[in-house]
Amino acid sequence: MPITAADTGAVEVLRGRVLDYLAERRHEGEFKVIDVGGRYNPWANRHTDAYVDLFPTETDDKRVFVGNICTEEIWEKIAAEGPFDFSICTHVLEDIRDPFFVARQLAKISKAGFVSVPTKHSELSNVESRFYLGYCHHRWIFTVRGDGDSRRMIGVGKMPVVGYFNNRFRPVLKLIHLFGRWIIGAKIERRLGIFPGGGRPTWIDRKLVGHDQELAVWWQDELPLEPLMDDYSGETCLHLADLYRHAIRDGL
Repeated sequence: MPITAADTGAVEVLRGRVLDYLAERRHEGEFKVIDVGGRYNPWANRHTDAYVDLFPTETDDKRVFVGNICTEEIWEKIAAEGPFDFSICTHVLEDIRDPFFVARQLAKISKAGFVSVPTKHSELSNVESRFYLGYCHHRWIFTVRGDGDSRRMIGVGKMPVVGYFNNRFRPVLKLIHLFGRWIIGAKIERRLGIFPGGGRPTWIDRKLVGHDQELAVWWQDELPLEPLMDDYSGETCLHLADLYRHAIRDGL
């Protein structure tokens, strides 16, 4: 089963489970751990043997691989010193150009691992500003769908639909919402499942919004990460919004 567990919740709780697991395994004997992209937030440092980072950084007794994780070169260097028993990759996939490539490489250099990203509920809420949704520097939104061996991690590009949902400051839509909702606004709401004056999808869970909430995935042998609709999203913003309403709503 490639994805052995997946959950959403408090960062401290989810990462605590990982720390307990690593402590147990390393107590049993040699267990090599690599943290991909975590050098500036080394939350599992006491169990980590190596780090991967884009920029050079001061080291202690850890091996640090420096390079762009969206290119082949850095993974060739890591593979030469692997394989690792476990990899950690937290709050990295949402930032980078090609998270799907990185997911495949993680499975090549480690036997199992843990990845985490911000929740989709945070990425579609005003966590940083009233003027945009989610985190301004993030490129992707993720969810986990399916059960058992069919469970998959799904990635969706944030633009342009995130901007569409955050339309509360569009004067025309505000007028529709305020003065014509019973004629036009109600149809828009039924079609998209959103409020034209508010923007966010109606399925957002406020309990899972915030810097301290994340989607966590444990995997073994393979990390199945796929783009929604393969490499095709749709022709119109309405079509994309409909995909968000249904495909992104389902799952964690």
